[in-house]
Amino acid sequence: MSEREMNLVLLDGRLVFEPQLRANRRPVCFMRVSRDIELPTFDSSCGRREELDVIVLGAKARPLARRLNPGRCVILRGSLQMESWEEGEGPEQEAVCVLAKHVEISSSTS
Repeated sequence: MSEREMNLVLLDGRLVFEPQLRANRRPVCFMRVSRDIELPTFDSSCGRREELDVIVLGAKARPLARRLNPGRCVILRGSLQMESWEEGEGPEQEAVCVLAKHVEISSSTS
């Protein structure tokens, strides 16, 4: 199995904010997806919320940005990608995001 086949992410969650569309040379849609994670503890109410940044590239970006709104459930398939950037004179910043290849809008209400 190649490294490319090993980097697979399946994620379901809800959109945190309105998707942002940038259309320079190639359309890019930026989203943030949130999901509740239950932690294995004695207290069943224990858990945390996890948020992941998601990027959709190309022809799928524009229609998704139009159809999605905060709170909408989505199911994503893609890969993890490390992003890095510099802000002014400070140290280099890094973040992990999901590069989504397929996005399905879920009809789930829960």
